[in-house]
Formats: sequence, C-alpha cells, structure tokens
Amino acid sequence: MIESPLPFDVVERALTHKLSHVFVRTLAAINLADCVIQTISRGYAHAVANSPFGEAHAKWWLVSSLFLPLCLAIEIGWMWNVKIEAKALWIDGAFTLAWSLTFWLVIGYLFTHRVLFL
Repeated sequence: MIESPLPFDVVERALTHKLSHVFVRTLAAINLADCVIQTISRGYAHAVANSPFGEAHAKWWLVSSLFLPLCLAIEIGWMWNVKIEAKALWIDGAFTLAWSLTFWLVIGYLFTHRVLFL
C-alpha cells in the first residue's frame, strides 16, 4: 500500500474544500444557463412554466438566489484562514454574485415591464 506524504486530515480537508467549491459553482452555473435559455427561448420558458414542475422551478430559483450566498458565507467562514483557498473563494463569490444579481435583476425587470397578477 502506498502511503501519502500528507496527513489524512489534510487530504480530507482539501477534498471537502474542493467538493464545496464544485457544489457552489455547479448550482450557480446551472441556474445561470437555465435563465439564459429561458430568456432566449420563449417556447422553453413557456414549457417550463406550464409543466407540473413549473411552480417548484420558480421556487428553486428564489431559494437558490438566497441559499448560494449563504453557502458562500459559510465557505468563507470555514476557509478564511487557508491562504491557498483565497482564489477559489473569489471564484465562488463571482459565480454566486452573478446568479443572485441575475435573478434579482430579472425579477425587477418583470415587475416593471409585465402585469404579473392578472
């Protein structure tokens, strides 16, 4: 059996840090891609809205726009003292900010350009 030159807790911590970064970035990227596709393709947007999962999809967008910044705050608190993670935290912050800002700008646009409650 080959032994690692690093202690197990260091390897485990690096793996959990990486998993956390992948989780945040993947959720943000999927949400951004879905938002872009719905903006470009009205047919897709109507199909999603009128599907059995349309309401859950809308709620997911709202929850994820609040959940991802919370995950980022937890990540920052958890990894603040690990200097090697600084760049990764900035990247996570950019993905999270991009998604949350996009969501709330879309909501703001819809409230000012459409009649939602008729």
